[in-house]
Amino acid sequence: MKSVRSIIGLPVLVVSRVVGHVTDVDIDLSKKLFTGIYLTAMPFGVRRIDAENIEIIGDVSVIASDAGKLSLPPPKKAIPAVMADGRRIGQITGALIDEATRRVEAVELSEGVWEDLAYARRWIFSFAAESSTCGVLINPEGGNDHE
Repeated sequence: MKSVRSIIGLPVLVVSRVVGHVTDVDIDLSKKLFTGIYLTAMPFGVRRIDAENIEIIGDVSVIASDAGKLSLPPPKKAIPAVMADGRRIGQITGALIDEATRRVEAVELSEGVWEDLAYARRWIFSFAAESSTCGVLINPEGGNDHE
């Protein structure tokens, strides 16, 4: 499994040629799927490659079958993490992606600066997208977290 943070910055190769570097990873938390990557492609700006066109996500590079399409940069938005009772407990700051299945296996929870420094961020494996708050519903009982 790869974390989103470990994918960002990797070079993207198409037919043995570097076409850019990963700047962001696109995931759909409601379906728990990896949907694509955004990359810088100078001098053309930002490009998006769909997950279907990504062949391998390796340790040192991403290999794709297509250079993608010109795109606007992805919108930056905070994704709140909420409990079943509606209480906000933090923010989602990352995700673990299984390279073989392209599924999002876990999300990274930040509970604030001081908690992150004292206890580190937690990986939450039991979660669901919450449409009413546009956030992620954390399930504390089911197979919860690993550090």
